[in-house]
Amino acid sequence: MKGVDVVNDPRLERLAEVLLGHSTGVAAGEKVLIECFDLPEPTLPCLLVRKAVERGAMPLVSVKSNRILRELWLNGSAKQLRLIGELELARMKQVQAYIGIRGTDNVSEMSDVPAKQMDLYTTYIWNPVHIKTRV
Repeated sequence: MKGVDVVNDPRLERLAEVLLGHSTGVAAGEKVLIECFDLPEPTLPCLLVRKAVERGAMPLVSVKSNRILRELWLNGSAKQLRLIGELELARMKQVQAYIGIRGTDNVSEMSDVPAKQMDLYTTYIWNPVHIKTRV
């Protein structure tokens, strides 16, 4: 195996296999987006990358922080959030599978984002990317 060895945890090994096999059915030649939010450590995404490549797939990885996203949602203009949504949508249309892994230090991170700003997020990012395309 190439790369730095990840923690040898058979549960995570099995989870990676289930996510790539049963849950998404990733096959050779396909692209899979692995999107990570606030993970305490990277073992699972590393295993997903390794196992996707072993299947002949092309993994793409995005690491995000809800704390940073909160700042974008709080301060973003409609034009800015529309652009973010367009870019996210273009990326989503290029992949055959999506795996989202979420962790958090603060489950209430977005609770103080005003409804007006969350409406922009919903209109330009959540609905077109997550609801209409990903789901």
